[in-house]
Amino acid sequence: SWLPEYFDLKLKAAYSQIGRYLTKLSKNLGYEPKEVEDSKWGKVKAYHIEVINKFKSIVSEDPNELGKYRKA
Repeated sequence: SWLPEYFDLKLKAAYSQIGRYLTKLSKNLGYEPKEVEDSKWGKVKAYHIEVINKFKSIVSEDPNELGKYRKA
């Protein structure tokens, strides 16, 4: 729910890049993303809450992180 505060989600590539970042961060933190069913997308990855919190912390502290997809 907080992603729109930081990212321009009209850019479809933003979702892909955020997902890739979360997957990499998951592996670095020792968590494995899980695939879950989604009525809109079919299957999506679900990330551990610690990964989400770390990602939020990173993007809050560094406005250049995933800068291409950030809100102006």
